[in-house]
Amino acid sequence: MFGKFYPLHTGHIYLIQRACSQVDELHIIMGYDDTRDRELFEESAMSQQPTVPDRLRWLLQTFKYQKNIRIHAFNEEGMEPYPHGWDVWSHGIRAFMSEKGIEPNRIYTSEEADAPQYLEHLGIETVLIDPKRTFMNISGGQIRENPFRYWEYIPTEVKPFFVRTVAILGGESSGKSTLVNKLANIFNTTSAWEYGRDYVFSHLGGDEMALQYSDYDKIALGHAQYIDFCGEICQQGGVHRYRLRQHSGLLSEVRGT
Repeated sequence: MFGKFYPLHTGHIYLIQRACSQVDELHIIMGYDDTRDRELFEESAMSQQPTVPDRLRWLLQTFKYQKNIRIHAFNEEGMEPYPHGWDVWSHGIRAFMSEKGIEPNRIYTSEEADAPQYLEHLGIETVLIDPKRTFMNISGGQIRENPFRYWEYIPTEVKPFFVRTVAILGGESSGKSTLVNKLANIFNTTSAWEYGRDYVFSHLGGDEMALQYSDYDKIALGHAQYIDFCGEICQQGGVHRYRLRQHSGLLSEVRGT
């Protein structure tokens, strides 16, 4: 099975699971081309570009319990895009599969136009699964154009990549908490309150006068746990555009996904 998985979506997963149930061993070959991938990103609405390791991680994590699935990365640099690059691509993929010891009996795809090309250039029978997208009507292009519109088609392992974290900075008693609450309501998302304030109340009697350096690590850890918890809720819920948090000054790094 071949694909860019840019990004991996539930349509891919459906295809892979259907194929996996019909074979003893399934090889998934993820193609990448830095120039092409950069162009896809620049034409998309994604806020950051998924790297090759990102895409491999999504596949590996999603199918890590299925021992008959093998994941590979194939460099397609310099190969013309379809439909003009079949000769060069087929030559390269033959060499790649030979090097990896892959001897496929069939190829699985949802692309009707690719089936005769696989047969002509690789001499391998192609099995079409859901070519009309009647069961899973989604594409990588749709997700790249509007990730949040198609949020339900983005797998669990991929969603953290698209979740945005926004830090609200400001001086003491400047209205950060109120602003965070309003933004979370407007964007229908979750927020993480300033853990430092809770810590001072629960551990220092409500007075920062007793604060010392040994407390900072505990506050930073507690704040990070608040953020992670909000992120988990955000990923499990519906379409959330932002994950908000306050920054108390104790954390020097704004962590985002």
